Amino acid sequence: MKVWQRRAGLIFASSLPCCGMYVLLSLRSVSDVYFLGQVGVDPQAAFATGFIMILMFLSFGLGCLFQVNSLVSKCVGKRWFLRCGSIVWQGIWFSLIYGIAVICCYFAAPFLFRLFGHDANLQVLEVEYFQIALPSAVFQLISWTVMHFFIAIGRPRVPLIIAGLALVVHVGCGYGLITGNGLGMGVAGAAWSLVFSSATMAVIAMACLLVPRSLRKYHTSNFRPRRKPFREIARGGAPIGGREFLEEFVWNVILIWIIGHFGNVHLAAAAVLISIQDVCILMFDSFGTSSVALISKAIGSGKVRRAENWMRVTWVIMNAIALICGLAFYLLRDWVIPLFSKSPEVVNLTLSLAFFVPIILLFYATYSTFDHALAATDDNSWPTIANLVISILMLVIGGAILVVYFFESHSYGAWTLITANLAVIAIIFLGRWENGAWKPT
Repeated sequence: MKVWQRRAGLIFASSLPCCGMYVLLSLRSVSDVYFLGQVGVDPQAAFATGFIMILMFLSFGLGCLFQVNSLVSKCVGKRWFLRCGSIVWQGIWFSLIYGIAVICCYFAAPFLFRLFGHDANLQVLEVEYFQIALPSAVFQLISWTVMHFFIAIGRPRVPLIIAGLALVVHVGCGYGLITGNGLGMGVAGAAWSLVFSSATMAVIAMACLLVPRSLRKYHTSNFRPRRKPFREIARGGAPIGGREFLEEFVWNVILIWIIGHFGNVHLAAAAVLISIQDVCILMFDSFGTSSVALISKAIGSGKVRRAENWMRVTWVIMNAIALICGLAFYLLRDWVIPLFSKSPEVVNLTLSLAFFVPIILLFYATYSTFDHALAATDDNSWPTIANLVISILMLVIGGAILVVYFFESHSYGAWTLITANLAVIAIIFLGRWENGAWKPT
């Protein structure tokens, strides 16, 4: 028992900085959904689609930039401090290039949102949010790069402070720009809030990187573009970025595409549920990220049983968090959900769908545990292909069948599909791990 407690404590200690940062950043979208719910159903419904499309395009870049953490950590471990500054700056250059590429999607926005098939008025709001929010991509990527640099050098409080200040700015802007208490800009106000808070986050992050004298040993002023570390970030991070993009597309974009067929009230309810459950999902991913380092280290030293023990401890922690958060939300649903909308239709629908949240969190806890555990063994291709094939069969084809033949099931059918899809993938990943193909022979 003491060994388990020690291991659990180590996972918590290594995960909490990332966990806190992710939670603070995810609360920005929760505040947007809350403020938009005071404005009306259509702005809240438009936010669901617009924000998820922003995330989809960002996800590849954010995945690639995980390499900054990995590369800087390795340099710190080898005491190659002077190389750290060059690595973080290559991440910043990558952020600028990829962020500008994302901004170029501005002109394709009307076509992209037409594919969802929503009514014309809703499409106007979706395009408005997306186009205004696009510049935030550059700021978010730069901030992400710098915050992971600080985590890698063992200064996790800096990202927490940056994320906390960004949340304060975001909530303040949201209150002033979205609601009738301020300018009453609706969904456009939510987009500008994201831009302002992301810009604030980037400015503070760069100041934290360049101003302190204590960082001079890392040569953080070494801003020159360098081919080798830039290539390591782009090539090494591409598989991670690809998986992040795939997950965002097949789970969130396809889900919104299915639900959009049932009307704006269903989209608004989806915005509430997705924003709430994403807070917990990002917590799981932070614990999973910490487990990757521990499992990789155990496998690298030939200690297979220790790797399995790290996986089990992570699984127990994630399931405990899923159970606590899921039950807390469900038991408090009658108090929490009405806060997010003034529309009785949205509130009643969201209340009736609330039971999906604890179930999804439990399945996601298992999925995230074994997804990260397999990644620690360098088993990346098989899980990615399996995820893609199953999601296409269940969500794309299954979603089309649902819309055509079982339309009367509405959101219940869509949420049942996403839950079943997640459950199947989680069980397959569990089986892949237990099969032991990753074990050294």
